Amino acid sequence: MTRVTVFSAALCALLATSASAQGPAPTTFKVISPIFGQLVMFSLPASFATVFENTKGTNYVREAVLKGETVKS
Repeated sequence: MTRVTVFSAALCALLATSASAQGPAPTTFKVISPIFGQLVMFSLPASFATVFENTKGTNYVREAVLKGETVKS
């Protein structure tokens, strides 16, 4: 796993923990990822999960799908 993936997973866990202590489930969640030396914030619907993340040269790709699904379904 890359450092970006590990950092993203840790941040998601932290955000999920703090959100669950505040009452009803949020409809969106935010993820902050270091990409090319900068912090970038993504806001996703709570029903989505990131399934793929990659950099190639100067390009960055992040894919999210409905929870419980895959990129192919």
